[in-house]
Amino acid sequence: MSKNKYDKLQNYSTSIKPEKTIMEIEKMLSEFGAKKIMKEYDNKRRPVLLAFMVGIENQREIPIKLGVKIPQILMTFDEEIEKGLLPKHYSGDVEKAFKVGWRILKDWVYAQLTKIRLHQAKPLEVFLGFVYDDIRGETFYEKLEKNKFEAIGYNKEDSGG
Repeated sequence: MSKNKYDKLQNYSTSIKPEKTIMEIEKMLSEFGAKKIMKEYDNKRRPVLLAFMVGIENQREIPIKLGVKIPQILMTFDEEIEKGLLPKHYSGDVEKAFKVGWRILKDWVYAQLTKIRLHQAKPLEVFLGFVYDDIRGETFYEKLEKNKFEAIGYNKEDSGG
């Protein structure tokens, strides 16, 4: 396997605290026009979700929830350590996982807002999977996944996948 600049996780060496990164995301979103921005914390007072409202064409506001999945980041750290792409001290480092996860999310949000600004996508188009149904407590993507993607005409069981 070749080792090039794309082999390493983006932002893996960041030391920027999640709170600072979240402030940067909030600033981007507010300048973009998002309303009612709020954070959700885990039981150790660490930020895990950022929720906001985004306006769409008919002046409706749609709730969006973005977050970091720390167990999956830690699992990826271990995979990267095994490949020799990260140092061993990353294993189980929850604080580092929060820092890396939020920095990656900030970069993703910036890219999505840039696509919108360049008229390459509409706000709902880029955030659609993260539209949040507060009554059911799930995102649009989670709802699709739970129903085996039947709403979009795809069912893994029918396709042999």
